[in-house]
This record gives sequence, C-alpha cells and structure tokens, in this order.
Amino acid sequence: MPLRKLRALKSKAATVRGSIIKACVFVFAWMFLPWWLFIPVALYLYFVPLSQAKLVIAPFFALLVLCLAQPAGWFFAIIFGVLFWYILLIKDLYIIDRRSAYEILSLALIFLLLRMFYLDMSVRAGALAIFCAFAIAGLFAGLVGGFMKHFSPDTGVPEAIDDATHNPFRRIIIFASFLLFFQLLVIGLFLPLDFIYRSVVIFLLCTLIIEFFPRHLFGDLSRNKLLTTSSVVFVLLVLVLGSARWGL
Repeated sequence: MPLRKLRALKSKAATVRGSIIKACVFVFAWMFLPWWLFIPVALYLYFVPLSQAKLVIAPFFALLVLCLAQPAGWFFAIIFGVLFWYILLIKDLYIIDRRSAYEILSLALIFLLLRMFYLDMSVRAGALAIFCAFAIAGLFAGLVGGFMKHFSPDTGVPEAIDDATHNPFRRIIIFASFLLFFQLLVIGLFLPLDFIYRSVVIFLLCTLIIEFFPRHLFGDLSRNKLLTTSSVVFVLLVLVLGSARWGL
C-alpha cells in the first residue's frame, strides 16, 4: 500500500476515534453536569472544528433540545451518544451516502421529539401544549430545510435549489412542512391513545412529509415511490391503530 494512502487511513481512523471520544464526553457531560455547563460543552464539541458545521446544525439543535428536556439516565445516554456520534460522522464527511444518513437521523430525532411531546403533554393542556407544538414544529421545519439545502442530488432540479428562482419554492415547502407538522401534533393530542401510540401514528404520517416534500422539490419523486411508501405507511397505520387500546 502506498505510504500516502496508509497515512490517509491512519488519519481517518484517528478522526473517527476522536469523534467517539467526543460522543463519550457529550454523554458524561449530559449525565453529570448542570444544564448551564452542559450547553457550552456540547457547543464546543460540535463546533470545533468549525468546518462543515452548517451541514447538520438542525439535527444538532434538535438533539440539544431533547437532552435538555429528558431527565438523565443511562438508557437515553446511550441513545443520545450514538446520535451525537452519527451527527459528527455526517459533519466530518465520513459517511458516503450523507443524504440517506441525514434522512435516518432526522426520522430518529422526530420520533424522539414526538415521544417527548406526547409524554409531557399527556398531563398538560392549553396554551403550553400549543406553544410546545409550535416549537417542535419549528425544529421539524429546520430538519426539512437543512435536508433540502445541503443534500440536494446532483441530478434533478438544476443546481439546484440554491438558485434564486427555487428559493421561494423551498421556503414554501418548509413553511408547509411546519404547518402540517404543527397540525398533526395538535390532532395527536386529541387521540384517545397513550403517548407511545400517539407518537407512532403521528411519526408514520410525518414520514410522508419528510419523504415526499424534499423529493418533489429535487425532482426525483416517482409514481412507484409514491405508491410504495404510501401503501407501506397505510398498512403500518392500520396495524398500529388496530392493535391500540382506545380510551373511548
């Protein structure tokens, strides 16, 4: 093996080890430090080095919100540590298919946000629930916007999406995603189900938004993709709703 390639592999391995160490520090800071110390530690771990920080900044802030809302515990420490490590891998360009990786990351964060929302709002109502739904819908719109801005394919909409003629359409898509997600969150509050079933039902509906809106804008939404994904989501919804215990 050429010496240059060997050095590149060693450098890459060292960087991956560094990301694992950062994820461990992130977890221990979340577990044992007060929130006002955890936040600067998390910001330092993410933004240093600063290169490619914009790439996954929306998922990072969504994870930060989850960390601040969730009481410390080893189960969620492992989950948050893995998610933070995954964010660093995408940020440092060590995942080849970053577009699919961003989709998976966004869906995982969305489900955790839904779980957090319906767990907390099951005992609360009124203006607080609406405000929290508004804030989480904003995070969702940020995830969709980051996906469209940074992970447009090389083919499809010309060069894409940062062109001035496409910016208004992109903003419309992001705003529509925000409104739809906000409405779904509020509708979920009135479902006579426990918080897990509420989270799963709304999550399945949200996958249609995050799957179809960006793909439509990218120009790679095919009829087969639309029918297949819609059919799978419909079947899963029937199974979930059929197995749920309705509190009527």
